[in-house]
Amino acid sequence: PVLEVYMAICGNLILKMAVLGVLCYHWLGRRVATLQGQCWEDFVGQELYRFMVVDFIFMLLDSLFGELVWRLISEKKLKRGQKPEFDIARNVLDLIYGQTLTWLGVLFSPLLPAVQILRLLFLFHIKKLIQRVYSSR
Repeated sequence: PVLEVYMAICGNLILKMAVLGVLCYHWLGRRVATLQGQCWEDFVGQELYRFMVVDFIFMLLDSLFGELVWRLISEKKLKRGQKPEFDIARNVLDLIYGQTLTWLGVLFSPLLPAVQILRLLFLFHIKKLIQRVYSSR
């Protein structure tokens, strides 16, 4: 089981690093060259805010539809008696990914750590609410 967790973390880490690599290539390759006198630091900061918001939306949708709906389907339709397992690799990598975006963007957008803190608090309470709804059934 420990080897499976490490392999899942490594696979997810490679995937997230590839996404960040493509994003940096996109910034440095094509978009920054077309700014024509505008500040490239502002552009990178705006993109990081945008990236953080989109990541938050997908994590929220994953929590609501991926976890809650799958638990309900698994319990009601598939008649499984077992509880779903906590996906350590995915959750740890989501935290590391958010920290990477925050540390990358702290030089370009000073309020990004505050946005990350609010995002983590909101997601924590959403997941706690989902767990409470599921455990009350």
